[in-house]
Amino acid sequence: MSIVTIQPNSVQMYGVFDGPESDLQVLLTNVTSIGAAQCDNVWGGVIGAAPPQCNTTMTVDWISIVTKGTTSPTQARVWEKSDSNYALAPINSTGLDVIMGLLKADPHKQGTVPYSWLGQIQLDSYGGQVNAKTATETAFPHREVSFHVEYYVQWAAYDNATATVQDVDSALEWVAKWRKKMAPYWTTQSYRNYPNKEIVDYMQAYYGPNVARLQQIKAAYDPQNMFQFEQSITLP
Repeated sequence: MSIVTIQPNSVQMYGVFDGPESDLQVLLTNVTSIGAAQCDNVWGGVIGAAPPQCNTTMTVDWISIVTKGTTSPTQARVWEKSDSNYALAPINSTGLDVIMGLLKADPHKQGTVPYSWLGQIQLDSYGGQVNAKTATETAFPHREVSFHVEYYVQWAAYDNATATVQDVDSALEWVAKWRKKMAPYWTTQSYRNYPNKEIVDYMQAYYGPNVARLQQIKAAYDPQNMFQFEQSITLP
């Protein structure tokens, strides 16, 4: 399993590898040969083992995380807007140019108040056991894809700063541009865990060929539509 997070000025890789570290280093050769990493986060996967010294940890009370969404005592709640899609194949060079253009237009450069902005794209590799079932065996239809893409922006005010309408609109517009400009390079499917109320045909995007079956289950167990929200399964 591996995840690649791309930010305007950095690329981060996360993953889980079952095997000797020496085998992992061989697999990472194509990546590590590009340039020296700022911090080498490869270590033996032993339960209870400490990560490298370059990793930092902090202690914070649970209430602060729940009520403020942050570990900083001087920072306001963090807001986030995200969306997602799936790619059936690797993105070509033209698509990569579009991605880099969007990252360079990260709205953190347009903030007009003491704000922290973070726009990024995350790639989650699929395959393996994800493809062991067909698209209709479960409610999760996203099989036989190359990878999942999540693009999102986070913003947070410091020292009781207030975001202007323009600041928020800038962040939301940045996310909306990904779905529009990258449409030629990936599908209209989306991962349900990253809901986006702007998706009109959300049931098709989230559940694909399973929509009719899910609606039948809905009708059988919730015929009065008691359990509902903006993007819940509708009655048939």
